[in-house]
Amino acid sequence: MTLRVLIISDRIEFRQTIGHHVQLEWNSAHAAEYEPKLRGRLRPGFTGSAYDVVLLDHEVQDGRGLEWLEDLAERAAFPPIIYFAPPEAGTLSRRALTSGAAYVLARTDFEHPQLVEALRDALARRSNLLAETSRVAREPEPTDRFGSVRIRGHRCIRRLAIGGSSSVFLAESVATISAAHPHAGAGPAAARRPADDHSAGRTDAVAVRRGGRSAGAVKGAKPALRCRQRSR
Repeated sequence: MTLRVLIISDRIEFRQTIGHHVQLEWNSAHAAEYEPKLRGRLRPGFTGSAYDVVLLDHEVQDGRGLEWLEDLAERAAFPPIIYFAPPEAGTLSRRALTSGAAYVLARTDFEHPQLVEALRDALARRSNLLAETSRVAREPEPTDRFGSVRIRGHRCIRRLAIGGSSSVFLAESVATISAAHPHAGAGPAAARRPADDHSAGRTDAVAVRRGGRSAGAVKGAKPALRCRQRSR
């Protein structure tokens, strides 16, 4: 099997160094490169299915690697991510692991065997995941999931933006849908009945903070919403 990796970094010398380490161990490996400074964010529909492992530099877009990590790690069936953090950045490394990194290495201070071990373990993870998904059909993503948290009463439509401390999603109120269609599930005729509630179709912009909390969540209670109401 040919190893396929995607190296994401704005530094050409860093991409070349990582590619050299990969091909030193796997001489037939395919090491693709992506430069965010020139090409911008990876499109929302990108799942990384063409790659076995993704190697992500913390310094992308002037140190916004954690934002990239959180975004990519939340994508369904995305390959394992090896994250290259600044040396002696213990707190940042822990944040990277909790944000979805499979492994964290010091970007300028790692040994070749360390990278090889991380790649081999990541490959094993990828292989197990693919084997599992081939045996069991994947369950549909819960409609009330917003990144790493779930917010009852709202259906996630899509992510609108991601920032340094939070993500913003376009959401639809489930309660509004139910009120607009009180006879939903009562039969074909009822299902075709037009809605009389003029608030039907209301959408909310929901902010979710990094670390698994929605904006406004306090004292361990159910996550509260801080929304900007918009009507279609």
